[in-house]
Amino acid sequence: MGIAVALLALMAVGLAIFMSYSQTTADKQDIRDYLERKGASNIIVHWDWPISSRNNHFYTIEYTDSRGVRCKTECVGTGGKIHWSEPPEA
Repeated sequence: MGIAVALLALMAVGLAIFMSYSQTTADKQDIRDYLERKGASNIIVHWDWPISSRNNHFYTIEYTDSRGVRCKTECVGTGGKIHWSEPPEA
């Protein structure tokens, strides 16, 4: 019985890690797509995992805007939607 419970717990942790990774991968692509449509390049998206929660993933983004200026901003991904504290002017 103890091994079965431990195995189920391990599977639950593995599933949670997989789901979080999948969400951050999708969020990062959405962020890149948004900035590229605005003319940005050299986009680096960093997931701030220590301050993220189960439903909210926090990101720090660096990019070069369409004028060639290096910029830095932050946003939150929540279930497939990106929320910008200040929408980037790329």
